[in-house]
Amino acid sequence: MRSPGSVFVLLCAGLLFNSSLTAQKSPNASGLTAIVGGMLVDGHGGAPLHHSVVIVEGKTVKAVGTIDNLPIPQGARVIDARGKTVLPGLIDMHAHSDIVGAGVYDQWHPISKARYKEFVPAMEKHLLFSGVTTAREVGGFLETDLYMRDSINRGDFPGPRRLVSGPWINFGEPAEGEKRHHTVNVNTAEGARSAAIKLLDAGVDLIKAYPNLTEDMVRAITEEAHKRGKHVAAHADSVEDMNMRMRAGVDSVEHIGLGRSGAAGTSYTPEMLAHIAQSGIAIVPTLNVGLVYDETEAFPGRLENPKELEFFPAEFQDLVRSSVRNYSHLRYFDDKRRGGAHVPHLFKQLVDAGVRILMGTEAGTPLNFHHSAAPREMVWMNRLGMSPMDVILASTRRPAQFLQMDRQIGSIEPGKLADIIAVDGNPLHEMAAMHRVSVVMKEGVLHKGRAGTAGTNATQLAR
Repeated sequence: MRSPGSVFVLLCAGLLFNSSLTAQKSPNASGLTAIVGGMLVDGHGGAPLHHSVVIVEGKTVKAVGTIDNLPIPQGARVIDARGKTVLPGLIDMHAHSDIVGAGVYDQWHPISKARYKEFVPAMEKHLLFSGVTTAREVGGFLETDLYMRDSINRGDFPGPRRLVSGPWINFGEPAEGEKRHHTVNVNTAEGARSAAIKLLDAGVDLIKAYPNLTEDMVRAITEEAHKRGKHVAAHADSVEDMNMRMRAGVDSVEHIGLGRSGAAGTSYTPEMLAHIAQSGIAIVPTLNVGLVYDETEAFPGRLENPKELEFFPAEFQDLVRSSVRNYSHLRYFDDKRRGGAHVPHLFKQLVDAGVRILMGTEAGTPLNFHHSAAPREMVWMNRLGMSPMDVILASTRRPAQFLQMDRQIGSIEPGKLADIIAVDGNPLHEMAAMHRVSVVMKEGVLHKGRAGTAGTNATQLAR
């Protein structure tokens, strides 16, 4: 048997490789794609598979092996993954569609309502190119959410597979909610039930329940969502509120810190941690909230990185950058600066207690650009106490299980959709490698990366 190194040399010699070709344009008469030579982290949490080969046929994974035991089909399109880690596509459980990192919502929302069709395709491309192939939208304009999801599904423009909530349900005077468009205000349980039914009839995939709702209101919302096989994401602003929402049947709670997600100020009680862990409810920490401010303060130059907004029209780039130029004065960060110091401790408590944690970025909030939100969130999760493998699982298979989509996505194995990414380097050693996504495939379509075609001897050479 040849050594892996010699096989790689021979394999590359047997490839008619044109580095300028992307998957959509490269010849592929066989309908097969082989991702060759990377370290495979398949989403199941086991040991990585080195010198891997992943064969994709159409939209799905056909076979998984190594260069020593899985021949490359003649004529297959080949993606050279040497020096890369191959992973399932990321699942972002909390990304926004009507905001793009701009600093002042009062200025941005009128623009986004009127002109969302101009920036949404660019925003979704940023999210996809960051390695996110599925994303949950938790609170936004209904029209924008549905346009984004349905346009991507039709193939009008590329983007992650989207599950959308539309506006969140909030306690307040109904007439006031109508003025804001991204909230539906209710002040009775029947009003909450009607609001949930209306959103579900409009075609949303989940409901978002905001703070200040009563238990009867939250219960009415969850009952209607669960009747249709949908789930409910919620905020909670105290221990009592967290307990109430768990009793009322919500499925996930978003954010930590600042008293939210059941934290009593600066720390969870042991009783609260045990209750959360035993309930099985999912917590989506969104560490980027607040911590992205610290990162920007340490390196303001990140705001000038052209890649953060490169797909947006120049007008929108200028608008967003001007809105965050004086980021230290943004009202959005007033309370987050005060509470941010407690986030590392709160997150570590959740990790140590074995709570069900899922990756969500809050992408789109001020300073939190879609281009870098997912890798930044994963770096923070690792830095604050979660093991690299658990970070990857919390960003792939575990969200797929929560969404009841794990038969289709979340891991790389035969029969599943070919949502596959590759990063330069080894995130199990250095999570910052997640910032270096060089290959993105969604349902077998290569959106980012290069491919060539296997030559006539490739099958023999790869054995």
